[in-house]
Amino acid sequence: MDSSSFIAKPYFYFDLTGECNFPSPELIDLNARKGIVTALVLDANICLNLASYAQGKLDPIKESMIRQFLLAVEMVKVDVVPYFGCLELASTRNSDQLKTDKLSGITSNVARALKQSEASLALGHQIFPQFADELKMTDKSLSEAFPMLRYAYCCFLKIFEINSRRFLKDRAVKNFIEFFDWCESMDCHVGLISQVAFALFGGAKEADKLLRVRKDKTPLDAAWGAAWDIWHCWMVQNYFPTLPVDGLSQHTIFVTEDAAAAFIAGNCLPRAIFTNTGAPFLSTSVLSYDFPYYADKQERLKEQLRARDSRRLNRILLKVINDNKFDHARVRNEIDRLEQTVM
Repeated sequence: MDSSSFIAKPYFYFDLTGECNFPSPELIDLNARKGIVTALVLDANICLNLASYAQGKLDPIKESMIRQFLLAVEMVKVDVVPYFGCLELASTRNSDQLKTDKLSGITSNVARALKQSEASLALGHQIFPQFADELKMTDKSLSEAFPMLRYAYCCFLKIFEINSRRFLKDRAVKNFIEFFDWCESMDCHVGLISQVAFALFGGAKEADKLLRVRKDKTPLDAAWGAAWDIWHCWMVQNYFPTLPVDGLSQHTIFVTEDAAAAFIAGNCLPRAIFTNTGAPFLSTSVLSYDFPYYADKQERLKEQLRARDSRRLNRILLKVINDNKFDHARVRNEIDRLEQTVM
């Protein structure tokens, strides 16, 4: 039976090679024979829906989607990793400390939802708390991930600042080059974030939702959410492939409601990953700039990038050779400035 038929839209899936489908039993079996673990990594919205489902607080449409997703998971027996989505839900943009009470409540309810049996899901039964084991998460801070999340947040604030100006189509190349030069001044380029800038400044409608300000939210909330989306993408495409689990390689598939995140990940695929003592410290990706606003500006864009790429490569090599440390104070100062500007 084709397990993908059980997945209600709008769930999206992507892995190291870009957008993909819900894993079939055949794929999971093929990976297992190669000594590879197949795992679904859930984003925050999916985790929140699971927690709400366990509490009976989802509307009928979302409840149906979650039930179909859980049923497919049970049928193919694929591993599910809600860890990072739960961390996001318990995080704040101003501190690396997690809201531990919130984390405990979310993880408990997510565990209850994931514990429901295939037969129970198929029959439409409700969840009973006494039959569910708790998922224990003892994390109290995001100390390791927080610097990257804060830098991504800073980048998206900068994109907000640039995008707030008029004549975006006419300024598409200037806007991206301004962002590129700003990243260079910050001494850090992240391919996935540059892909977001390429897409948004280039008029790609598929990427709009990534930084859309929803009801009761602010641009700061949107930027923080986008930072997590890109962090998830980076982990799935750059980190997890290099990280064995119990000695086995991983085939991780990210599950999200956000079509924009899947679109960005599919346009920025890693071509090489450099590791240091097993952990990735540098990756190279091919970025796409095939977007409407660049249609008549391709040569000018290429010329501007060629003039900068060699300088960027030299800076990266010198940074590696000299073991230069990243300037986190500069990021903090720039965040303070940009938060004032975009609000």
